[in-house]
Amino acid sequence: MRRGRKRKAPAHVGPGQTDFHSRATSPIWRIAQKLRRRATTLFTFTVTLSATYDQAVTMSFQTVNGTATTSDNDYVAKSGTLTFAPGETTKTITIEVKGDSKREANETFFLDLFGNSSNSLFTNTRGIGTILNDD
Repeated sequence: MRRGRKRKAPAHVGPGQTDFHSRATSPIWRIAQKLRRRATTLFTFTVTLSATYDQAVTMSFQTVNGTATTSDNDYVAKSGTLTFAPGETTKTITIEVKGDSKREANETFFLDLFGNSSNSLFTNTRGIGTILNDD
């Protein structure tokens, strides 16, 4: 490493060892849960840096409709910014998913990461939440 150049924060996202530098077409993490009728369930996505870093690392996130949609009241849309303080390696994002009594197939929604700070790098930016049919 050359003097004066800071390296970018290497990172992996989600449970296990999924690497930020993995193929862009594969999901960064998956969550699948069965819901109780008319009850609310929380889906918690974990974003993890692979190593501590000496500067803050930031990125934005937002939910995106798949077969599960906000207009059908399947889940509550959420967006925001994650900021990893120097030395921090883990953050969570919790999405509220709503149960109902409709007879439906399993449904999915997405959690996308974007707008990362210049001291970080990722190419795989999509998580998948799967709502398992309970009816």
